[in-house]
Amino acid sequence: MGIVLKQASLSSFSSYLGALIGFFNVSLFMNRLFSYEEFGLRSVLLDITVVVAILAQFGTGRSLVRFFTFFTNGNAKEDNGLFSVTLFISIIGFLFFTLLLFIFQPLLSNYFIDKSALIVDYYWALYPLIFLMLLNNLFEQKLQANSNTAVSTFLKEVLNKLITTFLLVLYYFDSINFEGFIIGFILSYLFNSVVYFFYLHREKQFSWKINWKFFNVRLRKIYLRYSFFTVFTNLSGIILSKLDIIMLLFLLNLTSVGIYANALYFCILITIPSTSIVKISFPILAHNYKRKRFDLIEDLYKKTSINQFLVGGVLFTLLWINIDAVFEFQKAEYATGKMVILILSITRLIDMLTGVNGQIINASKYYPFEGMTSSVLVVIGVLTNLYFIPKFGIEGAAIATLISSSSYNILRVFFIYQKMRLSPFSNQTLKTIGIVLAGIGLGSLLPTSGIGIVDIVYKSVLMCLLFAFLILKLKVSEDISQLFKKYYTRL
Repeated sequence: MGIVLKQASLSSFSSYLGALIGFFNVSLFMNRLFSYEEFGLRSVLLDITVVVAILAQFGTGRSLVRFFTFFTNGNAKEDNGLFSVTLFISIIGFLFFTLLLFIFQPLLSNYFIDKSALIVDYYWALYPLIFLMLLNNLFEQKLQANSNTAVSTFLKEVLNKLITTFLLVLYYFDSINFEGFIIGFILSYLFNSVVYFFYLHREKQFSWKINWKFFNVRLRKIYLRYSFFTVFTNLSGIILSKLDIIMLLFLLNLTSVGIYANALYFCILITIPSTSIVKISFPILAHNYKRKRFDLIEDLYKKTSINQFLVGGVLFTLLWINIDAVFEFQKAEYATGKMVILILSITRLIDMLTGVNGQIINASKYYPFEGMTSSVLVVIGVLTNLYFIPKFGIEGAAIATLISSSSYNILRVFFIYQKMRLSPFSNQTLKTIGIVLAGIGLGSLLPTSGIGIVDIVYKSVLMCLLFAFLILKLKVSEDISQLFKKYYTRL
């Protein structure tokens, strides 16, 4: 867990610095400068781009990480052409999905012209965004395969958001209009791609020549089979995470998307440490599975469950007890997304409590399970959204996400236990849940002063001290306790 914590800590620092920058971008700039429709448009463009860019890889991005240690055989600078094959297939995928977007553009334009005309006006932005996102994903996966997530996290979470801040300042002073902002937003991903390329080139991480003798017919079959099933895995993971936004766009309008996206942003904040842990855990799990070290896999499984849920639970508590004060900094309409924040946060906490279940399955010989079940879960996601959104609006989309995501995670936990006799839960699990529930309960009882910023500061400080005391006293996480001791001795 040491390398996981080190890289996750570096990544989390960049992520939270980026989150702070993003908070100002969203709460103090976008929410005030953009209309609800313009704010919703940015979210829709980004979500559609993420989905298509992942699908365009045809599963090869996950294969790059999964098989990297096998292809390099200890020499990380020579991958026998694995990256080149992944790049070639990804470009083919981009051309395929670009053609589909072009063919369906007239149909989609007719559908949205009356209810969300901005989609029609900025449909063109999808093409460059998807291509640049695809390149960013490839370079990020290359670094992830080397157990280096800190650099990619800094570029994506900090540098990219600083560029967005600069664009918003230009917009505020009328130096650019909304179209100029969108163009600048696209160019920020181009800048990231250039930085990625030169960094990897400097580190001599590119190996373009394909060693067909090594990458023989047998190995190609294994690689392509794994990639094929991973397509469906990505279908569930990515589409289910973006399905709510896309369904709201089709069933309601861009205003609803904007309010929902604002609520979703807050929920993303509590998952930042979890995202960092998951990214760095996968190559380690794949390595341990290759060595049949199930003891190390189980240890990582349990620790990620405890650590993710503890940190996520603390962050959710701080968010929930301060949410009304935070809404004071935004337009009044965004406060209608309060229940969305609660429902989606519960969804994220359940996901964190079940540990790195998806990564364990994908690193094992049982990876087809993810592909076989994902299509069914996407159907469930679509049906639940179709049922709940017309009845409950944006809260309905959150409920549908809770049902789909939680069902998927519970199914994964049972499958792993049945096949490998591994569980994310331990004697510390109930203690961990108890600490989080106690914190939420006590935090909700704290009185308010009526001054938003004062309430945020004093409540957050008190709750952090309480959580630190309970975590250390009950010794629920060895890793977190060690981090406390490490930094305490430096003071």
